[in-house]
Amino acid sequence: MKKHYYILSIILIFCFAKASFGFVDQRYQYWQIQLNSLHEEKNKVMKSRKSDDSIIKLINGDIKKVESILTFFEKSLDTESSDFNKRKYSVSEIKNEIKSMLTPVFSLNYLEFFLNKIGTKESYSLSEKYINELIDSSINNHFNQSDGLIREKILNEKFNRNDWKYLSAELWLGAMISGRESAFSKLSDKIELKIMKSLAEKNYNISPKDLENIIETASNDMITQTDFDTLIDKAENPLKDSWCWNEKNKAIKSELNDAHTIKRLLKESESDCTLSRIYSYGKEILKIEDFYFKSLQNKYLREINSLKEKKLIRSDDFTPFDNPYFLNIPELPDLADILARIDETRTEYIKEFNTDISQNSITELQNKFSSIITASISKTESAFVNEENLLNDINRQFIDAAGKIQEAEDTDRKSENDDDNYHIEMTPVNKAEFDKAKKIFIKQTELLYEYVRLNLKFLDVTSEFKAVNTDTDFTDITGRIKRNREYIHTLKNIALDCTGLERLIAPSFHKRYHSVCIRISNLLNFINYSLNTEAGKQKNRNPEKINEISEQKKIIKNEITSSREKINNVYMSMIKSLETKRRKLKAVKHEIKDVLVNTELELLADSLDNYLNAYKRQDYTGKALKKYAEKYNELLESVESGTENKSLDHAIRSKSIFPVVHNFSSEKIKHESITKNYLKNSIYKRISSIQTLVTFYKRKGIKINYRPDDLIENAKTKLRIKTDIPLGGWRMTETNFWNIDKKAVQKLLYILKRKIWQNADNRNDLHNKIKINDFRITLSIPEGWIEQKVSSTDSDNGVIRTFRSIDGNSTIYIASYNNTNSVRDASKYWINGMNSRKVAQKWGEKDTSDYYWTLSNHTEGVMESYAISCKQKILIVSGISSKDKYNFFKKKINSVFQSISSI
Repeated sequence: MKKHYYILSIILIFCFAKASFGFVDQRYQYWQIQLNSLHEEKNKVMKSRKSDDSIIKLINGDIKKVESILTFFEKSLDTESSDFNKRKYSVSEIKNEIKSMLTPVFSLNYLEFFLNKIGTKESYSLSEKYINELIDSSINNHFNQSDGLIREKILNEKFNRNDWKYLSAELWLGAMISGRESAFSKLSDKIELKIMKSLAEKNYNISPKDLENIIETASNDMITQTDFDTLIDKAENPLKDSWCWNEKNKAIKSELNDAHTIKRLLKESESDCTLSRIYSYGKEILKIEDFYFKSLQNKYLREINSLKEKKLIRSDDFTPFDNPYFLNIPELPDLADILARIDETRTEYIKEFNTDISQNSITELQNKFSSIITASISKTESAFVNEENLLNDINRQFIDAAGKIQEAEDTDRKSENDDDNYHIEMTPVNKAEFDKAKKIFIKQTELLYEYVRLNLKFLDVTSEFKAVNTDTDFTDITGRIKRNREYIHTLKNIALDCTGLERLIAPSFHKRYHSVCIRISNLLNFINYSLNTEAGKQKNRNPEKINEISEQKKIIKNEITSSREKINNVYMSMIKSLETKRRKLKAVKHEIKDVLVNTELELLADSLDNYLNAYKRQDYTGKALKKYAEKYNELLESVESGTENKSLDHAIRSKSIFPVVHNFSSEKIKHESITKNYLKNSIYKRISSIQTLVTFYKRKGIKINYRPDDLIENAKTKLRIKTDIPLGGWRMTETNFWNIDKKAVQKLLYILKRKIWQNADNRNDLHNKIKINDFRITLSIPEGWIEQKVSSTDSDNGVIRTFRSIDGNSTIYIASYNNTNSVRDASKYWINGMNSRKVAQKWGEKDTSDYYWTLSNHTEGVMESYAISCKQKILIVSGISSKDKYNFFKKKINSVFQSISSI
């Protein structure tokens, strides 16, 4: 079957190769390529967002033209689309037709989307993301805290390369299953609404072939723009039904349960251990034992050290009338030795039983521990009992003897206080030491039995560790088979839903389906491979279960073979349909060539004319640059004539003339330049296409009725015209206007600087009249001085206004002082505040008021100042200039001072 499949594919290729030699076929395929190119160009322009919106309209117009050409070709190739075949469809008929065509188009795109995802880096990354979240959740559930090291250890130990392949595949296969119905439902509603709206405009009167074309285009356009990634994002847990994850999850939960068990043990032994270390022990009981009892022994050894026997008093110094004896204190047992024997017994036991620890064996070990303790403490225990019995016998003898002596004494003597009665008791010399030793022994005994209890507790808890359950493994395999069958059925059913693709015209659909078939076949091999079980697990299963698994595998392999055949049958049906269409194309009459040729040329010429008109409308740059030239000439005239112009100051401050040109936008020029270049290239392409087409038709001997020569010549003439505005000695264009602007401002600035110092004797250059409200006066600032913001330092020195020359060589200050001192003192304060040294002074008179003039050396050059009393305050008019400009500047500062007048 597979061999026949490839042979038929090769035959089809050759058939199409021969058919494509037909003229109509060639032109039809050419315009299909052009249509795809236009769509790509449209997407490219929309993404760049640099060109004018009109370009999108032009491209949309071209798309409609090419579609009309293709429609014209199709009508020539297929009589079903002829106008006389039109009929009025009912709404229900159209809806059924939409559903029958939408299903295969949706299914093909749906399959392609998910097959493209499987095995990609994105797929692996997404799988890892979900696995990390699931593992973190499981760790939190067991320990109420997260631990990245445990997660990393699980990932490294539990997941191999094949596991990630399965997980990444199952991630998207699961999404394919869960999201299919919802995605189809939403898309079908949108597509149906769009198509019905389009057909309503035609009153549902359309040919069968045109109806198919409309449904095909609308369906494919909307589906290809749909992002099925959202199916993953909306899934609560895209791996919840993954057999690979479920198998891994069981093992992970088992180990986390064991780790939680270890944590309980360590908590009881008061051992401080990280979660990562706990998890690293796994089921290796000897490692757990080593850490657990090492910590426990440290605790008990501290207790032992605190109970070590001190040197007890055994005195031989006594008198015949005192206590005539002392107790023998038994030798206390060596706890460290006893604990060591208990540890040795336990370790040997664990090595023998490992994870197969049972309650019976724990009881047996408990008896061994009891025997060790009994044998170790029985001698000491008997010695303490013997000494206590001896003490009791002596006390009884002593009390009897003392009673007889007491009777011989004065029986009438009584104690005034009952508490002072003499209690006869025989007390050994070292009774306190004996009692202390006994307490130590009791404490030792308690510690031993407590240590045994913890040993038994440890063994009881670790006995919960279970080996791999073969029944669970069997369940995993059957679950794996069940889920894989779901994948196979889903892939097969969606592929079979593509059956209607043979009705569609575009060959790309059939090629895409062929590619999908190959990839599905590879994926089925991958699914089949996943059924192989790991070596060594078979021996753990009983023969019945092995046979059952084998039967299930045979069934699923048969289903894979059957699915392949059914999918290939669909493709074979497409092959036959394409062959039929090829014959129709070959049968097209030769007479339609002339009509087709002239239709192509007319539509190309019409597109060229539209692009040329759009190019002519791009005239903002020329108008804007003309406005710029007019404004520049205006500013140049103002500079040369010395007339006041506020735009000039703004341009000088901005270092550009653009801000003072009305509605000037450099962004618009840049945008228009990009648009014009695009249109220009597009026009040349269309000219070239028309000329190439005409040459091609001439060689074919085809009669050409339409010759757009005049249109082409007009287009070339228009494209030669460039935006080129004269400006001074320069030529301003849409590409160099930024550089020309810089030169123009520099030129204005140069002329202005020159005029500032050339007309130093001219009083008419005082254009900028300003008000000083504190003094209720006005004064005028010469042309070429621009007001600056007063600095904090100058403000502290009394400065209220500052003006600086355009060339930056000179500054004029207006300062104010309270009239608490003399004019001379205020001038002195000013000079000192400016870090200057006075070299000349004089008094003068202005408008019946005396003023005080000074000349000072300053770090920036020469400072000249006028101080005058005005409105109970003292006004300072001062200026600083470089030494080479001072001879001109002193006339300027004098003019400013002389311009003072009352408001």
